[in-house]
Amino acid sequence: PNGEVQTTKQPVTLERKYTSVAGSDEKKYGPWTVGRWESFTAPEQEGYTAIPGTVDEVKVTSENLDAVVDIYYRVDEPAIVEGKEEKTITRTINVHLPNGEVQTTRQPVTLERKYTSVAGSDEKKYGPWTVGRWESFTAPEQEGYTAIPGTVDKVKVTSESLDAVVDIYYRADESAIVEGKEEKTITRTINVHLPNGEVQTTKQPVTLERKYTSVAGNDEKKYGPWTVGRWESFTAPEQEGYTAIPGTVDEAEVTSESLDAVVDIYYRADEPAIVEGKEEKIITRTINVHLPNGEVQTTKQPVTLEKKYTSVAGSDEKKYGPWTVGRWESFTAPEQEDYTAIPGTV
Repeated sequence: PNGEVQTTKQPVTLERKYTSVAGSDEKKYGPWTVGRWESFTAPEQEGYTAIPGTVDEVKVTSENLDAVVDIYYRVDEPAIVEGKEEKTITRTINVHLPNGEVQTTRQPVTLERKYTSVAGSDEKKYGPWTVGRWESFTAPEQEGYTAIPGTVDKVKVTSESLDAVVDIYYRADESAIVEGKEEKTITRTINVHLPNGEVQTTKQPVTLERKYTSVAGNDEKKYGPWTVGRWESFTAPEQEGYTAIPGTVDEAEVTSESLDAVVDIYYRADEPAIVEGKEEKIITRTINVHLPNGEVQTTKQPVTLEKKYTSVAGSDEKKYGPWTVGRWESFTAPEQEDYTAIPGTV
């Protein structure tokens, strides 16, 4: 149906034997064999019928000619498509509690209607919408208070209904005493400025609190005293060759009158350390004794000299002392009969 042509070929090979006298063109033929074209079924295409749907099996003889069969598709009667549409209508109930908190309950109701349409067409035939219901709701009890309204009724929901919002508030009953507490956090920040430029920060938060009482529905509160806290002492990390200023931060009491604080610790370089060392070099005298038989005996006389130095730790500059003095020992050539060494000694 999409215009594509799928081609299947069914070749059948027939044969016949013959005899002839060697050197002669005259041949005596036997009969042709018989073959068969297999049956063929057209592939199914949704929404279409193949014409023809099958091609029969056929015997093939020597009298047959090549054959071509064309299969086309006819559109079936249009298919009916069923579906449904939905819409959700929500009632939102906000319960405004006496402490200022709002508890929200949502009551979504999903309605649907079914439709039918002809495959390939945008036109739809709709059925009726279903009907739903928002369930009744009872406000939670709050000691010393009365909810207004105390309940929200059950309601039928139709396709004509709109989203709805219900707010429930509380009215204080005869004076109820409410207890609570307030908090505040006071922080000391210690910045350690390391010699390499890195800053390590330590925060010491302390949370203080005070309790209060009030009459339900009244903003006036009667406060108790603030608690007292403490910032712990702090010791700066050691850095080789440096002294922290200050080296420690004292423990401190934290009251409601205290403010956030920042302490910066820096490092001062200590007096430079003196490093001692030495350098060496080796100077070698090599004595080659060429014997009469052609052999060469080699004697090496290495002498190691050194000089000491001092430098400041972390500096490449060095202060050198004098080189030491060494000695190559005298050497006497081995005697060889009938031969005289030249020179005989070194």
